Amino acid sequence: MDTERIAYQQGGKNKSMSEIELKCAVQKYLEVEQEIEERQVELASLKNSIKAAMEERNVDELCVGEWVVRSKTVLTSIFDKTRFKLKYEELYNSFLKQVESKKFSIS
Repeated sequence: MDTERIAYQQGGKNKSMSEIELKCAVQKYLEVEQEIEERQVELASLKNSIKAAMEERNVDELCVGEWVVRSKTVLTSIFDKTRFKLKYEELYNSFLKQVESKKFSIS
């Protein structure tokens, strides 16, 4: 019988997870992660098909049943931090701050 338990938090309460439970949780995590990746590929494919149909009709707005689908070009201004850093490196560095975080990975 597996008696080693690993502490974790759920809903603000400390729980204890056995090695077997932890292995099952990691396996389930990896399965769900794979499903999400597959669904994201499917989602991108559907989006591209819809956009292609709109381009074929030469429209940027299309009524489809109860939905209105839009694919419009928008202009956005973004800050070019790479160029700024090259030109004003000292100023750029003076605004940097270190932030501590944890990276979660399974390999």
